[in-house]
Amino acid sequence: MRWRNGAFTAATIRAYGLVLVSLLLGAWIGGKIFRRLAPKRLRLLVYGYLIASGLLMLFK
Repeated sequence: MRWRNGAFTAATIRAYGLVLVSLLLGAWIGGKIFRRLAPKRLRLLVYGYLIASGLLMLFK
């Protein structure tokens, strides 16, 4: 139905294709990195990111 209404054009299908390729590539690279990280280091990275993000939001 959306195709008939014009929601899907050649440009949007091309954009969806690029997004899908980027998503799959990012998931693959992320999986490779995730397997190499020690749980303690990953926890520190996540907490550090959350703290930095919270501070940026607080002082914005």
